[in-house]
Amino acid sequence: MRIRRERGAAWLLLAIAAVMGLGACSASGLPGGTDRPVPTVTATATTSPSPEETEPAEPAPTLPPKPAAMSEETEEGAIATVRYFIDAVNMAYATNDPNYFEDLATDDCKLCGSISAAIKDASLLKQQFENYELSIGELSAPKTLDEGWTAFKVDVTQGNILLRNPDGSEEVISESQTVTPTIFVLDFIEGSWRVLEATS
Repeated sequence: MRIRRERGAAWLLLAIAAVMGLGACSASGLPGGTDRPVPTVTATATTSPSPEETEPAEPAPTLPPKPAAMSEETEEGAIATVRYFIDAVNMAYATNDPNYFEDLATDDCKLCGSISAAIKDASLLKQQFENYELSIGELSAPKTLDEGWTAFKVDVTQGNILLRNPDGSEEVISESQTVTPTIFVLDFIEGSWRVLEATS
């Protein structure tokens, strides 16, 4: 299956809408994109611990190995990729490192670029996302788009999210749990599944 990138992201979104019968789709994708509303800022007073109170550093988090199914051109492989992608995005926010998920998507993925930009901006400002965790339910039966791409619809659940500043204050990104119906579009490229886009 070949990706006809010259048609552009707008055509991709229209193709998703037409096949899935969901009407117009936004490009905002999963929570945390750069087009989110301006967050409410809540200042929280903190006290730096004295040297003797400092706890030992926790081991750096790691992702489990990629499921073998991700290299198989099957429905199971596509499903495994979506689930692993969500785990990788969670890890990226927890560590301020977008490298965890970037190789799972194509360069044309607008959502992925938005997530990477948010994480890199936070890292540059020495901020850290906290409690950022996405989870997904059961994926719908796959739909095959005209280009041969595979699309799934799934509910993405997000909890409350904080962004901690260097001075200890916190910005409230999300105060309550939200569930966002999201469409993932994938293609099998050079021996593995890749995320082309995710839209809500």
